Amino acid sequence: MEVSVVVVVPPVDSTLRLGAMSSEAKKRYLQLVQSVDAILRAHDPLHLLTSGAPSDEYEGEARAIVGRLARCADVEACREAVADVFEESFGSTNRSEHIYSRLAAEVFALKSK
Repeated sequence: MEVSVVVVVPPVDSTLRLGAMSSEAKKRYLQLVQSVDAILRAHDPLHLLTSGAPSDEYEGEARAIVGRLARCADVEACREAVADVFEESFGSTNRSEHIYSRLAAEVFALKSK
Protein backbone atom coordinates (compact mmCIF):
# COMPACT_ATOMS: atom_id res chain seq x y z
CA MET A 1 0.00 0.00 0.00
CA GLU A 2 1.34 3.40 -1.01
CA VAL A 3 0.93 6.27 1.44
CA SER A 4 1.11 9.89 0.38
CA VAL A 5 2.16 12.55 2.80
CA VAL A 6 1.42 16.20 2.21
CA VAL A 7 3.45 18.73 4.12
CA VAL A 8 2.07 22.24 4.31
CA VAL A 9 4.70 24.88 4.96
CA PRO A 10 3.30 28.13 6.30
CA PRO A 11 4.57 31.37 4.80
CA VAL A 12 7.81 32.57 6.30
CA ASP A 13 7.42 35.73 8.33
CA SER A 14 10.84 37.25 7.76
CA THR A 15 10.14 40.06 10.21
CA LEU A 16 10.51 37.53 13.03
CA ARG A 17 14.10 36.86 11.97
CA LEU A 18 15.22 40.46 11.49
CA GLY A 19 16.97 40.57 14.85
CA ALA A 20 19.03 37.52 13.93
CA MET A 21 20.18 38.96 10.59
CA SER A 22 23.50 40.63 10.04
CA SER A 23 23.23 44.34 9.36
CA GLU A 24 24.03 43.75 5.68
CA ALA A 25 21.38 41.03 5.36
CA LYS A 26 18.84 43.22 7.17
CA LYS A 27 19.63 46.11 4.84
CA ARG A 28 19.19 43.85 1.76
CA TYR A 29 15.92 42.45 3.14
CA LEU A 30 14.48 45.91 3.81
CA GLN A 31 15.56 47.11 0.34
CA LEU A 32 13.83 44.11 -1.24
CA VAL A 33 10.65 44.76 0.75
CA GLN A 34 10.66 48.40 -0.37
CA SER A 35 11.27 47.41 -3.99
CA VAL A 36 8.54 44.75 -4.01
CA ASP A 37 6.15 47.15 -2.27
CA ALA A 38 6.90 49.76 -4.96
CA ILE A 39 6.11 47.21 -7.69
CA LEU A 40 2.84 46.26 -6.00
CA ARG A 41 1.84 49.89 -5.53
CA ALA A 42 2.71 50.74 -9.13
CA HIS A 43 0.51 47.94 -10.47
CA ASP A 44 -2.14 48.14 -7.72
CA PRO A 45 -3.36 44.69 -8.80
CA LEU A 46 -6.54 44.79 -6.72
CA HIS A 47 -7.20 48.51 -7.31
CA LEU A 48 -7.10 49.12 -3.59
CA LEU A 49 -4.99 52.27 -3.74
CA THR A 50 -7.17 53.84 -6.41
CA SER A 51 -10.14 53.04 -4.16
CA GLY A 52 -8.67 55.06 -1.30
CA ALA A 53 -6.69 52.44 0.66
CA PRO A 54 -3.62 53.70 2.55
CA SER A 55 -0.34 53.79 0.63
CA ASP A 56 1.10 50.97 2.78
CA GLU A 57 -1.76 48.62 1.84
CA TYR A 58 0.51 46.11 0.10
CA GLU A 59 3.41 46.19 2.59
CA GLY A 60 2.40 42.93 4.28
CA GLU A 61 2.18 41.20 0.92
CA ALA A 62 5.57 42.62 -0.06
CA ARG A 63 7.13 41.15 3.10
CA ALA A 64 5.48 37.78 2.46
CA ILE A 65 6.66 37.73 -1.16
CA VAL A 66 10.23 38.61 -0.14
CA GLY A 67 10.08 35.81 2.43
CA ARG A 68 9.36 33.35 -0.38
CA LEU A 69 11.65 34.82 -3.03
CA ALA A 70 14.68 32.73 -2.08
CA ARG A 71 12.70 29.57 -2.88
CA CYS A 72 11.70 30.81 -6.34
CA ALA A 73 13.89 29.06 -8.89
CA ASP A 74 12.26 30.78 -11.85
CA VAL A 75 9.62 33.32 -12.82
CA GLU A 76 6.86 30.68 -12.82
CA ALA A 77 7.64 29.71 -9.21
CA CYS A 78 7.63 33.41 -8.34
CA ARG A 79 4.23 33.83 -10.06
CA GLU A 80 2.86 31.01 -7.94
CA ALA A 81 4.28 32.61 -4.79
CA VAL A 82 2.78 36.01 -5.67
CA ALA A 83 -0.62 34.47 -6.45
CA ASP A 84 -0.53 32.44 -3.22
CA VAL A 85 0.30 35.51 -1.13
CA PHE A 86 -2.56 37.49 -2.63
CA GLU A 87 -4.98 34.61 -2.19
CA GLU A 88 -3.90 34.16 1.44
CA SER A 89 -4.25 37.88 2.12
CA PHE A 90 -7.39 38.70 0.20
CA GLY A 91 -9.07 35.36 -0.53
CA SER A 92 -9.94 34.38 -4.06
CA THR A 93 -9.29 37.55 -6.01
CA ASN A 94 -10.49 36.36 -9.41
CA ARG A 95 -7.60 38.25 -10.95
CA SER A 96 -6.35 37.04 -14.27
CA GLU A 97 -3.04 35.25 -14.22
CA HIS A 98 -1.36 37.85 -16.44
CA ILE A 99 -1.42 40.31 -13.52
CA TYR A 100 0.51 37.86 -11.34
CA SER A 101 2.84 37.04 -14.24
CA ARG A 102 3.74 40.71 -14.72
CA LEU A 103 4.30 41.20 -11.00
CA ALA A 104 6.37 38.03 -10.78
CA ALA A 105 8.61 39.01 -13.69
CA GLU A 106 9.48 42.30 -12.00
CA VAL A 107 9.86 40.76 -8.55
CA PHE A 108 12.01 37.89 -9.83
CA ALA A 109 14.30 40.37 -11.60
CA LEU A 110 15.10 41.86 -8.17
CA LYS A 111 16.52 38.54 -7.10
CA SER A 112 19.51 38.90 -9.41
CA LYS A 113 20.29 42.49 -8.41
